[in-house]
Amino acid sequence: MFSESSSSKPKVLVIGGGFGGMCATERLAGEFDVTLVDTKEYFEFTPGILQAYAQPSYHPNLSFAFASVIEDKLGAKFIFGEVKSIDGTRKIAKVKPVWSKEIGVDFDYCIVATGCKFGLTTKWGETPWDATSLEEARKDSSWPQFDERYLAGRRAHIENEHEKLAELDQNKGVVVVIGGGLVGIEWVTEMAYYFPNIELHVVDAGPTILRNLPDSARTYCEDALKKRGIQLHIARFSDDPDFYTKLGLKRNPDRVYECMGVKAANYFMPKCTLTSFNPNKPDCQETDPKKLGPGGGGWIKVNKKLQVLEVKSDGTEKPFADGSVFAIGDCNFCPDLPMIPKLCFPTEQQARNAYYNIKVASGLTKSWTECLLGRPGELVDTWTPWGAGFYAVSLGPEDGCFVLGAVPGSHPGYMALWGRPVVLQKKLIEMTKVDDGLFAAAELKSHFDVTLVDAKEYFEYTPGILRAYVHPQQHHSLTFTYSAVLERKMRCQFIFGEVKSINGRDKYALVKPMFSTTTREVPFDYCIIASGCNFGVMNKWGASLWFPTIHEDARAESEWKHLDERFLSGRRLHIAEEHEKLKELNERSGSVLVVGGGFIGVEWVTELQHYFPNLKLHIVDSGPKCLGPLPERAAEYCESYMKERGIKISYGRYKDDPAFYKQIGLEEKPDRTFVCIGVKASNYFMPPNTLTCYNPEAPDRREKDPKKCGPCGGGWIRVNKKLQVLEMNDDGQLSFFGGGCVFAVGDCNLCPELPPIPKISYPAEEQASHACCNVRILDSLEHKGASVTRFCGLTRLTDLRDSWKPKGAGTFATSLGPSDACLVMGASDKGKGKMVLRGKSSAALKDFIEFSKVKECESSWLGRFAWHFVHRTPFINT
Repeated sequence: MFSESSSSKPKVLVIGGGFGGMCATERLAGEFDVTLVDTKEYFEFTPGILQAYAQPSYHPNLSFAFASVIEDKLGAKFIFGEVKSIDGTRKIAKVKPVWSKEIGVDFDYCIVATGCKFGLTTKWGETPWDATSLEEARKDSSWPQFDERYLAGRRAHIENEHEKLAELDQNKGVVVVIGGGLVGIEWVTEMAYYFPNIELHVVDAGPTILRNLPDSARTYCEDALKKRGIQLHIARFSDDPDFYTKLGLKRNPDRVYECMGVKAANYFMPKCTLTSFNPNKPDCQETDPKKLGPGGGGWIKVNKKLQVLEVKSDGTEKPFADGSVFAIGDCNFCPDLPMIPKLCFPTEQQARNAYYNIKVASGLTKSWTECLLGRPGELVDTWTPWGAGFYAVSLGPEDGCFVLGAVPGSHPGYMALWGRPVVLQKKLIEMTKVDDGLFAAAELKSHFDVTLVDAKEYFEYTPGILRAYVHPQQHHSLTFTYSAVLERKMRCQFIFGEVKSINGRDKYALVKPMFSTTTREVPFDYCIIASGCNFGVMNKWGASLWFPTIHEDARAESEWKHLDERFLSGRRLHIAEEHEKLKELNERSGSVLVVGGGFIGVEWVTELQHYFPNLKLHIVDSGPKCLGPLPERAAEYCESYMKERGIKISYGRYKDDPAFYKQIGLEEKPDRTFVCIGVKASNYFMPPNTLTCYNPEAPDRREKDPKKCGPCGGGWIRVNKKLQVLEMNDDGQLSFFGGGCVFAVGDCNLCPELPPIPKISYPAEEQASHACCNVRILDSLEHKGASVTRFCGLTRLTDLRDSWKPKGAGTFATSLGPSDACLVMGASDKGKGKMVLRGKSSAALKDFIEFSKVKECESSWLGRFAWHFVHRTPFINT
């Protein structure tokens, strides 16, 4: 799935993307060739997860997709998959990427930062507080219906748990929390705040709760429990009716939450590196609790330099993999150090120490002894940082206490802060840790409560997708996950799911979220449909390589159903698979036929020629020339480029038969045929009477007139010049769908009152801008919203504005491989316009358009600045 690196830098493999893994990756990136592997596709701020279960809308503040940070910002590699084993002798990790077979990832150095689990009494350590993401653990999971490897699955689980608690609250249920430590106390107080009708009990084995904290902090927390009506019991938990009776419960609790202890999750490590291994025992199992470590052992044994140790058959220890593998944070155990709390701060400190030791070992830096004494120095020892004694205990969203200097078994520390200031401080810690549809969301977010629904979890810059297939690394610069932008930057809501239908009368959309078996109603006051189109004219669902197959029904009949392109990892694997097929074809000088001499066909065949020069390339078009919409000079420039590079051009109607292939100079059927003609509607969720293919007066209610249907058989959403969706009544008359509050913009619509508009990104965004303006005008008239004005506020708009075909719709930048292109402006009608730029300068301009447009959609200031005036300049848009 991932190409071999050509970098001469030492390779570092980081296993685990929690606090330690992310800290290590951030420091190592740039100086080393870094690859991070995680079983999840996202980072999650674990200390805040309790509040997310009580308030699901809070989870976007705690999470982000790894790819958007590791690849796009840090410049490292990310593998979404599971490490199955590590070979210390060969320095290779066996990794099973999602949607793929096992691969080998070699390394010079490795940092293991896999953390720990919180379910002490479950086989795999499973609890709601951490995602169930290991392959074997998911088979035995208590919630197998939620695939928590994905952000959507994790949030679906959180929402499901929240709904159960809300039902308990309504029914005045009983909940018992086992464990009076930090997790138990924070969880029970969150429930007390958000679900005040639940009868809450905390059970701890004693002698007190929060044993690591000073008396003052403990007393403060106990008082807070009493004020909220939470009953505290000091007793050893037993799951039987007699025990519950002793607690004063009239019946068994409705829910029991286990919040005690930690459990190791280092299943991929060799047994000889774990604290539970003892070769001197008959079963090789260590029994001494002091050597095992907490939770029954299984921790990675390290020395004070954080190098992983392995125990030989004679019981002696030596560095694993010659000392090149380090383990940091919650996953390790060092007998030479006092017990370190399994918290984020000491984990990040150990990540810094491991980073420094790797730099010393690789010769990229000198140790302090080498600098000061002039002799080779040794790796630095780690230590228990003073910050490991910092505890910020939440007592619901409006209370808490903050403790400094608490050292377990040595010093209880001091309660330095309490009340609301602790809440503000904890929020600060949390914050520091962690296209047309998008255009509409960005325009409306400050005036409206915006929700965006998409059947895939990521944005993809479609005009650049062709190059991604010949150069897969390009895909990283074309994509980002919606949650990272919509939720964290724009503060909009994002639903990863598929719209199944829209009810215009009652104004709601029926949405099926990912990992849900049922649909849910999403109400709206206004709706903007920007569902685009597909490019596979000959396919039932319009499926093609150029756009991911994401609709539920389409996936069932897909040619690549083994790949789930609703997820970014599935999309990239599909691109990688197709790239491998092209490489193999290139090696044996295979033949490729591209059907269609439009923009996609010409760009695709020239990309193939540049990256796979051994291919025998043919392009066929129904004629009379390629790139018909362009002016003669531009079309001739592109045709000359193809001929000079040995691409054979033929004209005629494509047929899949031997006679046709001989006619265009092929001795036999080509090895691959790519169909690059036309567009196809994909508005399956819309009522049939809103689509251009609907005619109530026809016997089968199907429109036969191609002009009324629109391109490629119809199915486009019918709109007026205001972009409001229209529905056709049984008498053939048109009326507003949804009372005029539903708009359709871009490639999905058809307006008979406007000239044909190319289905490209620029006019789609212009229509999104027009629709947003009309939504705001409607809101000002119907709901007394903010007035929409013109001319510096001198004129108030009271009528909806007509849309139009912008002059920018006639601008086309056609790539001819990565180093050539031609730019045409003013081609509003077929054959018109002028070629204003060509060659490398045009290719560079198109690269800048791609870069800045993705940045604009990401809500980056650079992209917004580059395109702000383009969308608001009259002579371009009129």
